[in-house]
Amino acid sequence: MKVALLLLSIIASAPARPQFGFLKNAANSIGQAVNTAAGAAAKILRLDYDNNIDNYAFDVDTSDGFQHYQRGRIVPPQTATEEDSLLVWGSYSYIGPDGRNYTVEYYADKDGFHPAGTHIPPAAGVGPLGITKGCEASLCGTGLG
Repeated sequence: MKVALLLLSIIASAPARPQFGFLKNAANSIGQAVNTAAGAAAKILRLDYDNNIDNYAFDVDTSDGFQHYQRGRIVPPQTATEEDSLLVWGSYSYIGPDGRNYTVEYYADKDGFHPAGTHIPPAAGVGPLGITKGCEASLCGTGLG
């Protein structure tokens, strides 16, 4: 009975095994073409990457004017209670539908993603919400009365 159940579970899980054909297709497409949003094919002109244990880097340029470079490294914890975090920085640029070149510079750390570019509106100046003590007590579950 156990053998029959084992055999049935193996047969049932066979279609769920990883399909490795997509890896071959992805590897073949890396020097050939990438589909863009407009439907035209853009060729990868340059792709450099370096992946080490505690840092990485990549640069890519395509024939449609897209450029992206990114660097990252592991940041050791400052205190014994923190964990390692990843610091990432880079930029990308592309040609917009209006024909202008747009560039976004960014960094990402344990506090989130921080983009900057002339076409990106400035932050809305987020500040304290100004919640009254009664609302705060209500939100904390202590009630108002």
